[in-house]
Amino acid sequence: KDQVGLLKIWELLRPEVCSRFNEQVSDMPSVAYFSYGGWCAFWQMAPFLWLSFAVLLKAEGHNDGLVSASSARWGRYLGNLPSDHLQQVGWDFAITRNKAFKSTRFYLELANFLSRSGF
Repeated sequence: KDQVGLLKIWELLRPEVCSRFNEQVSDMPSVAYFSYGGWCAFWQMAPFLWLSFAVLLKAEGHNDGLVSASSARWGRYLGNLPSDHLQQVGWDFAITRNKAFKSTRFYLELANFLSRSGF
């Protein structure tokens, strides 16, 4: 059962399916959209992201092991985070510690930015 669910997720995340979704679903004018991309060297990533990192690197360039930096852009793009996808949410499974990114500091700075921006 779980394998079927994972296969369905991968099917829904194919680039052509995501493009079709983006064409069919409009942004809400009353919502502010912000985004970040992420990327770092593969040795700063969790080892189980290395294969997907390599595939994405060849297909779309810089990525965080799961999402390419180019496809992460939505609304107002605020920049690239020097981290893998898991480090962005505070999970660091890298063999070589990534000292360039601290998720707690990032989210505190993001909350301050949003507060100063009136959100």
